[in-house]
Amino acid sequence: MTKDQLSDKVSALSDLRITTLTRYVVGNQVLFAATWGKRTAEDWHGDWYYSIGKTGLDHGPFSDGYKAISLSVYSVNGAPVFDVVWQRYSGGGSDFVPTADGTAHLEPASFETTYKYETGRGFGPRAVVGYYYEGCGILYAGTFEKDS
Repeated sequence: MTKDQLSDKVSALSDLRITTLTRYVVGNQVLFAATWGKRTAEDWHGDWYYSIGKTGLDHGPFSDGYKAISLSVYSVNGAPVFDVVWQRYSGGGSDFVPTADGTAHLEPASFETTYKYETGRGFGPRAVVGYYYEGCGILYAGTFEKDS
């Protein structure tokens, strides 16, 4: 579906929430695919929203109690662009956005260290994505939450 169709679908399915969001291209047209789930207070904590076409993962949602639960990254001229589904999260967890410039870049060794640290604290990966960044190679971004 197109960006406008996605917006219309979100409005039409207001009793549901997006659980995954993916961008793809057919010809020169950017399209989106999404999966939907029931909105319940038990698993969703109420609030959610999506953002598309961002050049970094914004620190604002993290500090406001939101967690990235679906990450999709694509490259434009060698730089990553993010599509993210956010949920307000109250059960503990962490997002990693470790660099001072506000981007979400973790090199493979740093990701491995982060993964070991988080799983050692009882957190499991909720959404992790690898992507190419020109001049840096393959990098990672993601979110962890407390395992039940």
